[in-house]
Amino acid sequence: MDSCNVVFLHQKFPDDHSVKWGTHFYNEYFIRKGCNVLNLVHATSILQLIKPNKETLHRMRLSMKGPYTVQKENVGSYTVCGITTLFHPVESISFFHNSFVARQYFSITYPSIKKITQSLGKIGILFFSIAEAGIYYKIRADLSILRVQDYLDSSFYRLDCSYYKDMVKQVDIILAVSNPIYDMAVKQRGTSEGVYLLPNGCDIDKFQMEYPSPPEYSIIPKPIILYVGTLNSNHFDWNLLINTAKLKSELSFVLIGAIKRIPKDLPRNVYVFGSRPHEEIPAYMQHAQVGLHPVLDIPQARMTERPLKFYEYAASGLPMITVSYGALKNLSPHAILADDPNEFSEGIDEALKYDNQQKENLKRMVKEFSWNNVFKRFDEILSVHYPGWSIND
Repeated sequence: MDSCNVVFLHQKFPDDHSVKWGTHFYNEYFIRKGCNVLNLVHATSILQLIKPNKETLHRMRLSMKGPYTVQKENVGSYTVCGITTLFHPVESISFFHNSFVARQYFSITYPSIKKITQSLGKIGILFFSIAEAGIYYKIRADLSILRVQDYLDSSFYRLDCSYYKDMVKQVDIILAVSNPIYDMAVKQRGTSEGVYLLPNGCDIDKFQMEYPSPPEYSIIPKPIILYVGTLNSNHFDWNLLINTAKLKSELSFVLIGAIKRIPKDLPRNVYVFGSRPHEEIPAYMQHAQVGLHPVLDIPQARMTERPLKFYEYAASGLPMITVSYGALKNLSPHAILADDPNEFSEGIDEALKYDNQQKENLKRMVKEFSWNNVFKRFDEILSVHYPGWSIND
């Protein structure tokens, strides 16, 4: 498949060692298929530079360096280029809430999208997510693929709003990671043709290799109750976490993820580690005793069936406690459901009683959700929509 040029648009750089999202795995899939892959990353906008933080400035510097090549072991080489736009839609400003903006905010970028993609020649596949869907209007490709990995809680960036309604009807393939998102995509598109349910996957082998215990764990009282994920988002339930930790003062609660501001009222048994390289996460999971998923009851949580951390916890043999809002209730019986501090406390007691057999059952269960199985199905989808695509490559 070396004749196929593929362009991705990401929110995060695929070579950033602190994160690895679903689109990053699809990036590797196409590289292994022999495609020539260009990864564009919406690094920042001029408006964001009015009050820049350290991350924004770092992303801006990466954008200014232009395209660069990444060689990844056991995957191959690919090109990455950060791009800076004049502006980015802002939820609090009503001017941005229209299809004109959706079609225009990628028109002027540095470096120029047109110049970057011209070097590729004919583009076979464009792959992007709902959060940066404006790219659809600026890159012509034989096949366009929209992956909807989240139900985003803004007044735009959603399938059920007018912001991208034309794009949802025109794009060739929509990949929905949950049943609720699939149903919404079919409704907005007006047909199920080209819409596919394709959930997240997990790098099973990586999370089932044995790792030594992280050094930080040696100075923390056991058992360890772990959360891995962003702590800056508007869906992490700090009150639920804090009040559960107060009820379980004899346990250590470890939080791993990007964070800008730590709440002042954290109990002494809560340890905020901040970001860790993605390659180190399996060790933190394997040597913890319970995994948590405390999120607020908001549409984004209700539309999620199987968050990535569910697969990773399970692959590590880590019992998970999650809220039961919306589609998350479908995680039962593979996860313990709880909705308030008392229930989370009881769930932790239950999880701490898991024996080796129950943990092995989790590891076996999650194997059906490997990225390899996801990509077998994706191969079949591409073979229908992209002439000449071989599922045997």
